[in-house]
Amino acid sequence: MKDPIEYLNSLPMFGSGEGFKPGLTRVNRLLSKSGFAEEELNFIHVAGSNGKGSVIAMLAAIYQQAGLSVGRYISPHIVGFTERISVSGQFISKEELGRELAKLKPLLAEKALWHDTGEPTFFEVVTALALLYFSTSRPDIVLLETGLGGRLDATNVIDNPLISVITTIDLEHTKYLGDSIAEIAREKAGIIKESAPVITGESKEQALKEIRRIAKNKGASYFWAGHFFAIQRTKNNVSGQHFKFLPGTQEKNFNWQPEIYTEEEFFLPLSGDYQLDNVKLACAVTALLQDKFSVSTSDIKKGLPEIKWPGRLEIIRQNPPIIIDGSHTPAGIKYLQQFLKEHFANQQKITILLAVLEDKNLPEILAALAPLASLSADFQVILTQSSSVRAFKAKDFSAEEKDWLTVDFSSSLWELLLQLLSQQKDKDLVCLTGSLYNLQEVREKLIDFLN
Repeated sequence: MKDPIEYLNSLPMFGSGEGFKPGLTRVNRLLSKSGFAEEELNFIHVAGSNGKGSVIAMLAAIYQQAGLSVGRYISPHIVGFTERISVSGQFISKEELGRELAKLKPLLAEKALWHDTGEPTFFEVVTALALLYFSTSRPDIVLLETGLGGRLDATNVIDNPLISVITTIDLEHTKYLGDSIAEIAREKAGIIKESAPVITGESKEQALKEIRRIAKNKGASYFWAGHFFAIQRTKNNVSGQHFKFLPGTQEKNFNWQPEIYTEEEFFLPLSGDYQLDNVKLACAVTALLQDKFSVSTSDIKKGLPEIKWPGRLEIIRQNPPIIIDGSHTPAGIKYLQQFLKEHFANQQKITILLAVLEDKNLPEILAALAPLASLSADFQVILTQSSSVRAFKAKDFSAEEKDWLTVDFSSSLWELLLQLLSQQKDKDLVCLTGSLYNLQEVREKLIDFLN
């Protein structure tokens, strides 16, 4: 049998002509004809512009500490393809991939089955494969991350999640999701189901209005993470941050573990202010599901430090510093900028290697990086491109009058990074950002090169 990953990678991917087909018909058809039984699984469905993966990583760490087995479906991968599908931290093996794919291949080869819809895409097939794997392995909980949007995303075939989670909303994928925060929120809120509560960590009113409206129309109970907790950071360094829980605006209505507020300190091994918002949301989810899956304050305190989440403000080398970060929206880039200002303010030279996807808001991303020019007289942003079929191309760039911005599409992303590292001195910082796909392309090479 052909290598299952090679086979999957041969399917139409997002960015190619046939790689984006909104709708749930094809995935539903694959699952219904391969014996998938949703009612045997407990899903937490997570959508949003930023923070989906981080919230899922936090929930996985907490629930695993509580003794539960946890399935996780994420995208894109950073370490390797099998990272997309895991149970309790164990990635799916190639053998298991092949076994589940064997259930789908006869259906995929049946051309008449797809005459009215077109053939399934890469993401649709991988989503169906993941759900079949969880149906076989039967974890206690499945954490399911949307790919793009929510309403028409392949993961939205799930009809009865335990809870729908919407992290934050930002301007992204505007070609597909809409040109405003409200339109994008409407698409993300498409995961809300009548049978399940919905909770969000968003704070922008134009987004919250849409989420509340759709929850009301669906008859879904609506919650906001800030109703449960506030977070007070007590210490902060490049390895993570210490914090305390404080009562939220409606904490008295939940009566959940008062000892969480007297616990001296929690540690989160992820940097950035936004990760404290993410941990607030993740812990609020556990509070809402407490009757179904009991979690203690101790589970949270011991679980969070175990998180391994590559590519998010990740310091690959401390001195001289090399940082890789998957931020891909203006809001995410602002958090990167704040992190660098807070922890790397004394660098003689700062170089940002930036590669984004074609549907990202490049002017706003550049505007979010601009304040870094105040940190160093020698500050530069090098705009380049990754090898992704969706990469922003040189021909699409309209030159902007910024003395700190250069464009270099002459070399591959990896070759450019190597060139920068060969020139790096002791007080020079190099940071790669703009897309998780950048990290997929170079992270493992970089770690091997430095070792």
